[in-house]
Amino acid sequence: LDKAGSMAINVESGAFRRVTQSRFDALMDAATNDCGHYTFEKMISGAYLGWLGFVVLGEAAKAGFFSAPAAARIASWKTVSNKDLDDFCGASPAADNPFLDAAFSEEDREAVVRLCTPVYERAAVLTAVNIASAILKTGEGKDPERPVCVNVDGSTYHRTRTAQFRNLVQYELKDLLEPRGIAYELVRVDESPVIGAAVAGLM
Repeated sequence: LDKAGSMAINVESGAFRRVTQSRFDALMDAATNDCGHYTFEKMISGAYLGWLGFVVLGEAAKAGFFSAPAAARIASWKTVSNKDLDDFCGASPAADNPFLDAAFSEEDREAVVRLCTPVYERAAVLTAVNIASAILKTGEGKDPERPVCVNVDGSTYHRTRTAQFRNLVQYELKDLLEPRGIAYELVRVDESPVIGAAVAGLM
């Protein structure tokens, strides 16, 4: 790369610690092998969103938000996969989705969606904040003809159905950056981590 020009920045911000954890975040974090570390990642990564949603449901079941059969079924699980939770809350569950179990009434299922959709909505907002902070840190984007280029390759961004995740990230990002007159462009480069590693090796 030209030292006098632009450079690619890989944002690894999972250890950012200035976002306040909720009670549910703290409960999940306490059960991880690296408690107290990568707390921001645990709020936005697809690797944790299903688990976080499961914690929310478990606490809601204890508080009486579900019927007795549904609460008992939730208590019997060790966790819920992000795919199963997202598929259900995003209205695309497979036939074997755990929330289609007969233990859940229609009211129980509606409660699952109401309680867990905010988990994804918050993750989308924090993802936008994460991207916006990196863009602003560059000091670029003030010229509309030279927007900051952001390669978003995370599967959570591209595959999450709940809360129209990708659209919500884009909406929040626009709300953060347009008033500041910052031009940017979100792109997707296939196999970008592999390409980046290869370039680093050649350098």
